[in-house]
Amino acid sequence: MHPPAFVQWVFFGLAALWIVGGLCAWSLRRARKKFPLEQRIENLRRTLRTGTPNVRGHLRIAPGDYPGISTAQAEQVAREEGFLRQTHGTRGLWLFYRAGTTPGYASNRDFRGGPPVEQVRESLAAQRAARSIRESAGFDPLDAATVEEAEEGLRKAHTSHERLLVRGALCAVPGVPVVIGLVAAWANGSFSVSGPGDVIFIVVAHALGVTLLPGAFLLFKRSFTVRREGRERYGPALAAYGEVVAAWDNEQRNR
Repeated sequence: MHPPAFVQWVFFGLAALWIVGGLCAWSLRRARKKFPLEQRIENLRRTLRTGTPNVRGHLRIAPGDYPGISTAQAEQVAREEGFLRQTHGTRGLWLFYRAGTTPGYASNRDFRGGPPVEQVRESLAAQRAARSIRESAGFDPLDAATVEEAEEGLRKAHTSHERLLVRGALCAVPGVPVVIGLVAAWANGSFSVSGPGDVIFIVVAHALGVTLLPGAFLLFKRSFTVRREGRERYGPALAAYGEVVAAWDNEQRNR
């Protein structure tokens, strides 16, 4: 197989990936539109209740995941769940943060999305909620060290997840067309050796084919494993802190 033919297969493979990706996105959006509006609104409400804030204390939601729901409707649902929407720097997303709090900046690495532990600890309602969680879960959601450890652990898990995803993508982008080209070349009997250069090219192409795509799969698998383990290990502590923040928030509103 001469290099020019292989390069052509690479371009054909990339074009096929773009077409398949576009069709999948179109099919997914079409399938989502089949759900009744009430169900889509309920799905949005569930996401707000169970979502984990990012490093700025926001719940980042893509409007395309909820077709047919206007921004005004999304804001209304968010207010009913105790959230407000940020209107600047959204980049086309819905950014929601808990009412009564100020979203943090990226440098804060704030996964909690709420006020400092010291402020919440002064609330009697939060203390009662924390006492109940201590009895059932065995840890204190108002202990600053516990919350900070969970926040730092989840931050590291998210960072590792994103890095592994990027590495997997860097392997998959060249790996898929390489494998497609090799399979097509073997099927068509296009391999030919006319000198040392062709031998080196064929060996390198096969080495890339057997390492890039499997490597991408392993990196993607590891990335989701890291994210899942982070949520399982640190998510309960942050969720418990969210409960005491909600108790504190309700107490502030009823004053």
